[in-house]
Amino acid sequence: MNVLIFDFSDYRAYLKGLLKSYPKKGHGVRSVWAQALNCQVAFVSHVLNGLYDFSIEQGEALTRYLAFSKDETEYFLLLLQKERAGTHELKKFYTQLIQEKISEREDIRKRMKIKENLSVEDQAIYYSKWLYSATHILLTIPEFQTSPEKIAQYFNTPLVTIREILEFLETRKLIVLKNGRYLVQDSYIFINKDSPLFSHQQSFWRQKAIEAIYQNNREDIHFASIFTISESDLKKVKEILLKSIEETTEIIKPSKEEKLYSICMDLFEVK
Repeated sequence: MNVLIFDFSDYRAYLKGLLKSYPKKGHGVRSVWAQALNCQVAFVSHVLNGLYDFSIEQGEALTRYLAFSKDETEYFLLLLQKERAGTHELKKFYTQLIQEKISEREDIRKRMKIKENLSVEDQAIYYSKWLYSATHILLTIPEFQTSPEKIAQYFNTPLVTIREILEFLETRKLIVLKNGRYLVQDSYIFINKDSPLFSHQQSFWRQKAIEAIYQNNREDIHFASIFTISESDLKKVKEILLKSIEETTEIIKPSKEEKLYSICMDLFEVK
């Protein structure tokens, strides 16, 4: 079982969960941790039982032993400092920082390090029709880079519409015409969730997903489910989905451009 620090709001609960995930429920691991922290095994046990807290230095040493990333280390140390806080106001301060850290991780734009690179006016045009983004990304496939006619045929769309879209993409420096080829300059465009255009952009790709369902292509994947879940497990599911977005993006970026695909992922409370 993969135990993630971001699933916890208490560093002791995380460490106990981590111990349980090890073979034989972590037998002997406490002594290894004690060695890494240069302290007695009994002290580690006292910390896990809530009698004491690790020092900040010990906490940092433990994150190094556990090979934490920078984000994981920062989050763990925030949890530790919250527990070590001597006043209600200081504990409240660290609790707020922890919530901000969680919100930051749930912001896909920050996790994927994507920048907004269109003005508000240009976003209104780019997201007005699904064909703008579809044509933009289709141009990463070499066989479509030299022929607007082929693009129009692929989308079963009037050629004049495709030429208008190409002109827009070129004037906004999203593509460049070089030696008879339309070459993509920037294929990663992101619209903030707070934008009034966000719901529109999301809805037309889900409409395309509905159309694909009726086409019943065996290579496609369509999944829908309704379920009940605890608050704590919901956090774990969200982390898995966000992580899968990160991982698939890392695969997609260097992948050879051969086919045009869309991914739509939804997780929401049913009311």
